[in-house]
Amino acid sequence: MMDETKSRVNCLYGESLVGFLYGELSGEEKRFFENHLIECDLCSGELAGFTVVRNSIVEWRADEFAVLP
Repeated sequence: MMDETKSRVNCLYGESLVGFLYGELSGEEKRFFENHLIECDLCSGELAGFTVVRNSIVEWRADEFAVLP
């Protein structure tokens, strides 16, 4: 666990993760971060986790609010 925390602190690109997820990065920033994801297991793993949570929320909202007029 200590190594994971240390790696997270040392990854300079982890802050771009949320911007990437929500499509807020410029074209150049997006390409750079996509290349970074190929090399960084920590960021690619966190992105996968965020994506699962985000998709779960989208599905939940669709199911819960589908019955509303």
